[in-house]
Amino acid sequence: MRLRGPLLVLCSFAAACSGDDDDGVVARDAGVTTRDAGAIERDAGTARDAGVAQDGGVVDGGSRDGGSRDGGTPVNDDCDPLMPTVCSFPWPSNLYLAEDAERVTGYTLRFGATTLPASTANLHVNPAPYERMDGYGPGQPIMVHFPNLDASGLPDETDIGASLAADANILLYAVDGASLRRVPYFAELDAHEADPAVRVLFVRPAVLLDEETRYVVAMRGLVDTDGAAYAPSDVFARLVANDTDGDPALASRQARFDEIFTLLQTQNVTRAELLIAWDFVVASSDAMHGRLLAMRDEALTTIGADGPPLKVTSTQQYVPADDGSGLPVNENTRLRITGTMTVPSYLTDKNINGFRSTVLNLDANGDAVQNGTRTLRWWMLVPHSTTSTRAHGILQYGHGLLGSGEQTWASHNAVVANTHDYIYFGTNFTGFDEDMQLAVGIASRGLSGFEWIADTLHQGMIDALMLGRTMQRRIAALPELANVNIDTTDFHYSGISQGGIFGGTYMALSTDVTRGHLGVPGTNYSLLLHRSVDFAPFFSMIAMSYPSTQDQAILLAAIQLLWDSTDSASHYRHIVDEPYANTPTHQVILAPAKGDHQVAVIANEIVARTDVGIPLMENYDDERTVFGVTPASYPRVGSGVVLYDFGNAWPAPGNSPPTDGADPHGQPRRLPAHNAQMTHFFRTGVIVDVCGGDGCHPD
Repeated sequence: MRLRGPLLVLCSFAAACSGDDDDGVVARDAGVTTRDAGAIERDAGTARDAGVAQDGGVVDGGSRDGGSRDGGTPVNDDCDPLMPTVCSFPWPSNLYLAEDAERVTGYTLRFGATTLPASTANLHVNPAPYERMDGYGPGQPIMVHFPNLDASGLPDETDIGASLAADANILLYAVDGASLRRVPYFAELDAHEADPAVRVLFVRPAVLLDEETRYVVAMRGLVDTDGAAYAPSDVFARLVANDTDGDPALASRQARFDEIFTLLQTQNVTRAELLIAWDFVVASSDAMHGRLLAMRDEALTTIGADGPPLKVTSTQQYVPADDGSGLPVNENTRLRITGTMTVPSYLTDKNINGFRSTVLNLDANGDAVQNGTRTLRWWMLVPHSTTSTRAHGILQYGHGLLGSGEQTWASHNAVVANTHDYIYFGTNFTGFDEDMQLAVGIASRGLSGFEWIADTLHQGMIDALMLGRTMQRRIAALPELANVNIDTTDFHYSGISQGGIFGGTYMALSTDVTRGHLGVPGTNYSLLLHRSVDFAPFFSMIAMSYPSTQDQAILLAAIQLLWDSTDSASHYRHIVDEPYANTPTHQVILAPAKGDHQVAVIANEIVARTDVGIPLMENYDDERTVFGVTPASYPRVGSGVVLYDFGNAWPAPGNSPPTDGADPHGQPRRLPAHNAQMTHFFRTGVIVDVCGGDGCHPD
């Protein structure tokens, strides 16, 4: 189809990610391609897979606040009346946890037909895909709306410790049996909304929340910008007073709220002081990861111990200096090889809003089942150092935002390969690669289509795992690498930006790679997106269909629920301390850049604060002490986070991208000290200090 109007924005979206590409050596295709199953097509009206319900993702029926019953409860039962100004607030709401004894948590997440926002075409986001969850995600923002809220006294990301004060206005607890445990957080008003009467308040957990765990939120003493205290909503006041008998919908929730009030009383928080309080449950690992793990195990069995054959489709040779041969010159790269392999496919087609792309091929039980095979492309970089007799390890590369495996050939990788004796290879992260650019654009205009991205990313993880298994077993037999000394036990993962984000997921899942490098990484896209310069075009497209910033906030939180299965936010606790069944424990080194304009560094501090075996390294930052984290000493056997400081200031608190100075996002990967630290870690499992004992401040 021809790109028109808003779809042209997608091209600039792709171009915004240029910092993740090579500096001129690899040309990035900013246009739209349709080479893989992830590509999107306009549907002519005939579904190609009769086994997939073609509901189009369209739910249309009723306004979000259509009057009131006696006592103030909205007629629209899809909305939570606890906070009547915004349909699904407070978020995450217990209203949408439907009891289900067959699920691990005892619930299925079930939004109403009109709970999630409607587009300007009056098409509500389809709630059906969310029923795969049995709770909310581990990085979900807590969201409320109080018009003209004075948030000046609330703890922001620079003052997280204040969130645990005895007199805090907002209290977040994990429920441990009959007792409550305080959980740190930071609060921020939505900087993307100019009208203080409309702004959403985000309360962001400062740790990754525990799986299949109940949480209680309580708020008290909040005031507006004139100093006036807010009163509880009529519905919450009735729950506090136990005055719900005349309203069946509200009466059915009374026992749950009575339990919440009893739990809060154990912390000396009384009903009388509450402005609002509620609870929610975080999903189980089974709901978030069960499909992906089953796909991994089945696919590895299908391809066999050595994986499918590797087919070479092209080879380009280079010389280190002009020798008169007519061969192109590249100082570090000897060979660029492309190829294909055949892997199991778990995708099928689905029509959503008049377009179709891929989703998981599910059986009647909701399990992902193989649907034939697909051809996977791969790229390889072989350095000039392979002409020596030294042993060379192999590195699997994870590419940047909406890019491709072709970024494996980038010049910074070539330097590492030639200097430190490694052969690089990589493939596309199917689902969030260049072949999905149009799908991302269409989904941004109608977020029912996010199912395409969330589902197809499962295949992307399978593709990466299959390629890793096969390369380790078969690379030494490639004729193009005859006489190259390859040590396939020296096999690791290195990803940058998007490859660092999904690299956390890859490392948690891999049964072959046990050490990985995550360059300028982050986690939890619902946290990262507002804080990234890359996503301005993305938000422009969302705003065309969902102009309300309140709706945008809900949608980011909602699509995160589908994203959680592949977003590293849900996998970090399974990299080191809690490995998945039949999966080894792993080690990772994270290398963020202070003041990164594209990926928020604070996300890595949340991981470290969660205490999942990935601490901040000593001398992490000489400007501030990170709350709730005990730095680890060098040298360290194990995982850790090393911050590289190129002189950028820490961004101001809030959900906006930093703008100070030149963007340091692409700098660590080009720093010799960083690369020496990374490769030493690969070969020894030890993180050493390459920064002189006072933090990494490259000149």
